[in-house]
Amino acid sequence: MAKKIIIDTIYLKESNIETPNQVEIFGKEIAEVKCDLSCQSDFKKIFFDEKETYEVGLSFQIASSCKVDQYNLHLYTLNFIQSGLFRLEGYKKEDEALETLAVDIPNILFPYARLHAELITKSTGLHPVLMQEIDFKEIYYKEIGKKYK
Repeated sequence: MAKKIIIDTIYLKESNIETPNQVEIFGKEIAEVKCDLSCQSDFKKIFFDEKETYEVGLSFQIASSCKVDQYNLHLYTLNFIQSGLFRLEGYKKEDEALETLAVDIPNILFPYARLHAELITKSTGLHPVLMQEIDFKEIYYKEIGKKYK
């Protein structure tokens, strides 16, 4: 049996954005924008439609600040979880399934997360965040102590 990832659903589990200095920033010339991003992934085995399924989530924390005149101002803080329900078929070895859950499925979820981050930050009227690719395989290999190929 060939290995397959079956997508049951992809969804936004939660999202929160704060824009504490929005009024002070509107109409001002912004000299530079700084953005800090962190991302964690996790998964848990559940039963969905009476089938063994994995709920996989990517949690993002994005903080953006800017320089206006001589002041550093906070643009926004965005926290959200992009999730999905996935079934794995044909995975005989546990380490292959774990790598799929830590690498391949986050790669499936990431474009949805990127789109959400851009749309929600653009809707603030401030500089939108444009998330760069994340190499989940490199991160996973570093985490388990395996050489990245």
